Amino acid sequence: MILPKNIRYLRKSRGLTYGDLEKELGCSKGSIKEYESGNSVPELTEMAAMAQFFRVALDDLMFRDISKRGRSDLPQQNGADISGKDMHSLLAQTKQRIEQLKKKIKDR
Repeated sequence: MILPKNIRYLRKSRGLTYGDLEKELGCSKGSIKEYESGNSVPELTEMAAMAQFFRVALDDLMFRDISKRGRSDLPQQNGADISGKDMHSLLAQTKQRIEQLKKKIKDR
């Protein structure tokens, strides 16, 4: 899975410490270290918060090697953050997509 590598890359490329991410995302330093090592996977809500914080698409965070391929283009939101119903809709769509991908992998 590319997620651990992307979390580490995004944190380091922005010069952030584990403590900085802890303050911004509300998850512990230990959790962030576990995510970066691949020993633990963040909850979907945490991944969405990371994607929003780093300003990358959730799909990119989870499946694209950002260090080599960059990020896909994100729609402009005039600086507005995703929140409320939009966030819930995005999370529901992402959960559905994850389940589809799990099934596809399992069927291989």
